[in-house]
Amino acid sequence: ADISESSRLYNQLGDIEARSAITACLGQLASILPRFEGRLVKTLGDAIMCVFPDPANAVNAATEMQSLVTNDTTREGQPMRLHIGLHAGPVLLEDGDVFGDTVNAAAFLTNVAMAEQILLSDVTEKDLPPFLKPFVRPLFRATLKGSSGESSIYQVVWSTDNMDLTDINLRATRVLPADAGSLIVVLDDKRARV
Repeated sequence: ADISESSRLYNQLGDIEARSAITACLGQLASILPRFEGRLVKTLGDAIMCVFPDPANAVNAATEMQSLVTNDTTREGQPMRLHIGLHAGPVLLEDGDVFGDTVNAAAFLTNVAMAEQILLSDVTEKDLPPFLKPFVRPLFRATLKGSSGESSIYQVVWSTDNMDLTDINLRATRVLPADAGSLIVVLDDKRARV
């Protein structure tokens, strides 16, 4: 989990106040972990790296983190926002720290997530229990760091304010034409490339 636009906080609040707000926020995030069997691996400036025994606990903790921070502001009234990435898989453990492709994929997902967004890989989505699957929606396909093939990337719908989302069916059997990065919009017999 990473605090969105932390450089803006430093710019608007000053170094001391911004660092204090970020430290307080990361402390709040860490306090959530025991309820979901999570473990704090380390903090990285304005980010927190955690591990969980399974994807369900990770999604539930991330949802709780978003809910907690979304309603929080700094003492100067500046909003705090998170962007979170989750990826399930094996990790290398060394002196309490974790390394490997799983960590790299989670970091990639965190980096591409927008403020107030939780992204997870198809590997993670596949291992979610049935009661959590209705709360994830496919967004796009990407090649995760350390992977040779494309993965479907999902968003966790963690707030009822976010329930009015477009549902993109990445499981459709229809094959779309190869494209170099544009969007093809089709309505009846009309086709537009954006």
